[in-house]
Amino acid sequence: MGHPAGLLTEYRKSFLSLGYSHSGFTAAPGIGEGSIDAFHTIDLSFQYFMTHRWSAGIYQPFRFNTRTIDQSIQSVSGLADTRLHVKYTFFEQNDDSKPLEIYLDIGAGLILPTGSYDPHLHDQDLPENFNPGNGSLGMSLQQTSALSYRSTGLILKNSLTRFSKTATDYQYGNQWSCNLLMFADLPLDTITSLVPMAGLQFEKVGTDLHPNGTEVHGTGGNGIFVSAGCQLKIKNWLCTFQYFIPASHEYSGGEVNARPRINCQLTHLF
Repeated sequence: MGHPAGLLTEYRKSFLSLGYSHSGFTAAPGIGEGSIDAFHTIDLSFQYFMTHRWSAGIYQPFRFNTRTIDQSIQSVSGLADTRLHVKYTFFEQNDDSKPLEIYLDIGAGLILPTGSYDPHLHDQDLPENFNPGNGSLGMSLQQTSALSYRSTGLILKNSLTRFSKTATDYQYGNQWSCNLLMFADLPLDTITSLVPMAGLQFEKVGTDLHPNGTEVHGTGGNGIFVSAGCQLKIKNWLCTFQYFIPASHEYSGGEVNARPRINCQLTHLF
């Protein structure tokens, strides 16, 4: 779904970040052959503030996906689609004499079909989402709201993504994600602080469509995840870890169950 939830918005600085995330699903009891799907992502992201209000960035992931049935493992790996984005800060209240800060931005992104994509992946009995890339051009809209009072705060992120059809007229469903994150900045010394965080994440993925317009079986769904994590900040370096537990979910018509997710990031601010 793109950038993972985190606290980078709170710092409002240019950054270079290396991340790792893992998510997965298991077949529901009594469905199929009891497959276990795991999706691993290593990503590099860069954002640069061209002015006080305008920023632009790039997000490049590499994906390694596996399906395990009994002792048999199928894997697909490769570069995923490149994501470009621009953001504009349309409201900012940041007065050093006042403890309350408010920040609002809006952004738009372009998803280039540069990733590895096999339109005949179904021949290997693997679903379309095992492709590292989408094989189609995509667009996204994002909105971020941040509110902080002294050393505590809230961040709310919304992201909507829509893809065009692939070369074979396959249509991916629209994607919407919403993240609410609460945090507290606890200074340890003059250059180091510890930032515990907790939040909720909601995501909804539309059903894919075949070239003839019929729905693709086993696609689409929604889920709510409870997250907890911590960030260590040393000068301009951030080390972030988050763990997501599925609280409620229904994917692929209830044929699969979501597993816990993790996200790690190492970031340099400048």
